[in-house]
Formats: sequence, C-alpha cells, structure tokens
Amino acid sequence: MTALGYFDKTLSQYQVLNNGTAEEKTDFVIAYQLKSLQYIGPVLMGIGTFILIIACVITLESRDKHAQVSIRFIPRFTAPDIQPHNRRIVAVYFKLSQLRNGVEAEVFRIPSAISNYERIRVVGKGAFGAAVLYRRREDETLVIIKEISMHQLAATERQLAKNEVEVLSRMEHPHIVSYFDSFEEDGLLLIEMEYADGGTLAQFLMACTDFIAEETISGLFEQICSAVAYLHENNVLHRDLKTANIFLTQEGDVKIGDFGISKLMGADTLSKGATTLVGTPHYLSPEMCEGKPYNEKSDMWAIGCILYETMCLAKAFDADSLPALVNRICKSQYEPVRGPYSNGMKLLVRDLLSLEAASRPKASAALQ
Repeated sequence: MTALGYFDKTLSQYQVLNNGTAEEKTDFVIAYQLKSLQYIGPVLMGIGTFILIIACVITLESRDKHAQVSIRFIPRFTAPDIQPHNRRIVAVYFKLSQLRNGVEAEVFRIPSAISNYERIRVVGKGAFGAAVLYRRREDETLVIIKEISMHQLAATERQLAKNEVEVLSRMEHPHIVSYFDSFEEDGLLLIEMEYADGGTLAQFLMACTDFIAEETISGLFEQICSAVAYLHENNVLHRDLKTANIFLTQEGDVKIGDFGISKLMGADTLSKGATTLVGTPHYLSPEMCEGKPYNEKSDMWAIGCILYETMCLAKAFDADSLPALVNRICKSQYEPVRGPYSNGMKLLVRDLLSLEAASRPKASAALQ
C-alpha cells in the first residue's frame, strides 16, 4: 500500500486499530486524513517548492522512554521497536515531493535525563540542530537545550558539535552564555545552557525604528568586548561573532553564544594563525576572504561590523552577490556612519574595520 493509502484511513479505522492487537499497534495509526495532499502536492512540486509540513499526529507505542521520530523515504511504512506500553504523541514531518513513495519512521530514544525537563518551544534552528527552551522541573529554571541529531551529521560536523561542548565547558564569564551540562545517547547530543530571555541583538535592532542612544550602544559594546577579551586571553577564537549570536537578557545584559565553530588556539595557531574559512559572510574579515592566516584580530573586525550595525541599523558590508560582498569587504568599502554619534565612536568603527589586521585594536584595548 502506498503512503497515500495509509493516509486514507478513516477515524473509525483508527479507533479499531487503536484497540486492536499488539501486532496491529506496531503499525502506524493515522489520526488525520491527508488525502488533500494528493491535490496540493503536485502544484507545490511543480514550482520546485521544498516544503516540510506537519503531516499527521501519530500515536506511538514506546516501551519506557520518550520517542523521537526521523524520516527516511522507502516504498512503505514500517515502525520497528514500537511496543504497546507507554503512549507518546509526536509530530512527523514529510517532504511533499516524496509522499507518493511512502516513508519509514525510525524511533530514537531520547536520553532519560530529558524526563526531568518540560519542553516549552523551539527558539532557534541552526545547521546542526535546534535550540529548545525547557523548564527544569526540580527548580523551575528556564534553560536552553540544543538538540543535535549526531547520526545525521558528517564526521566533521559531529566534531564541530562536540567542539561547542568543549569550548563552553571551559568558559566562565558574566557575558558568555553559561554551560550547565551535556549528554548523549542513541545519536542525540543535548547541550544544556543558560537562557537569555531578551532575544538576540539582531532581533533588537530589527525592532528599532530610530537611532539607538550612544550610551546604550557603549554599554553593549563594553560587554561584548569584555567577553571577547576573556576568550582571547584563554586562546579562543570565536570566529562567528554577529548580532544573531549576541544574546540579551531582559535587564539588558549581553551573553555571547554559539561556539560551534570557535577554535581553541594551540601553540602553532598562536604563532602562524588559523586558516580555515568559517563564519557568516557579512562578518568575515578581509584576511579570511583572501584565504590568508588570521588570528584574534578577525574577531575584532566582526566586532567592528556589529558596532556599525548597531549604530546605523544596517550591515556594514552588503551586496547582491557573494563575489560583490567579498569585494566590498576586501576594500573595507562601507557607507559612512550616520546618526547622532560622537567622533570617538565613528573613529572606533574605522579602526576596527581597518584592512590591516595589526592596526585593529585588541578587545582589551577597545574597552578603554
């Protein structure tokens, strides 16, 4: 039977299966009809749209733990290792373009430690997984848990995921997101960390309709530089500083996060510089764009981009294409700072966005 055949089960059939034998319960029980997908699917596929939708709510029978479902496309449904003991409701996502081919659901056990937390909502998604807001039941503390499905990552990507744990666990600073714990089981890596309840600096800037007061910007800048100075003193390059990775609390405190591509500098890196091209294009330094060795001064370039963006409510470097963007960066070609800001602030932007890495101030010096 095809996937659509399974979707076409009626609610009465669902009820019969739900009260059936253990063997019947091993199969999927479809709670909603999705027959309409056979009409809208071709339309969406015809325009090349890749869409993930909540296809249905499925009652899964699992032995003793929560179940997480991932999708693999094959000719028909199967549901291995689902037993009629404890019932969990989960959402499953399908690609419209492959509904006609059927799917197989694989059940992965979430570590038992997660049972002590109440899942609230997804607050962000990245290349490797999702950041989810949880409430720790024992003390009602809100925390962020990054959920990373390691089995879906290449070896290099798995190493980057583990790298964040290694770096965060070493850091302790009031303006760096605090690391609490991490655990891995059945291919799922969970990283528990501090929750900053004020969103990101990027979100804050998007909501601004007028220039931000220089005093406010100075306060944010000092906190960012304080955290980055601490990183550099501990031989860590962040390598992905941007407004989306600067988190805020309701009280206005800065928390730098997302250390997935940060680098612990060994003796060789300290003397010769790093060479791997990583980061977000708008914040890459000229030396990174040109494939040259780089050091902590590339982080300072990114801070210059952040400072400019905070003052002008626009990115320092932007273009319609990546080559054009790289060209602007390599020439340090940006619109003059506008707004009611002092010459000292404007000169600081100029110094941070200097083409010569050696001319950029260190984070500790920028604090002064």
